[in-house]
Amino acid sequence: MAGPHQIWKLDLDKNEISTFAGSGREARQDGQLLKAGFAQPSGITTDGRKLYTADSEANVIRAIDLDKGEVKTLVGGDLFAFGDEDGYGDDVRLQHPLGSIPSATNY
Repeated sequence: MAGPHQIWKLDLDKNEISTFAGSGREARQDGQLLKAGFAQPSGITTDGRKLYTADSEANVIRAIDLDKGEVKTLVGGDLFAFGDEDGYGDDVRLQHPLGSIPSATNY
């Protein structure tokens, strides 16, 4: 849910939608699911253990560890730290990434 800066979940058995991750505050903040801050997450994929999302406005790629219940930034700078630069971790610069990551098995 890009607008409210959150990841929502759909429980098909209960016909219920609820917040899965994100405080609703626009930010790049790692941590526990409901305390983490996202900035327009877009696209999602999984390797079965983690969810991966492009956090577009924060210009980063995030991982959500399903076992630990934690959000972690994998690559990218920060909110409004954008561009096009190769590197590792925080040194990477992305320009408003969108969509899902094709192969999340390498992370």
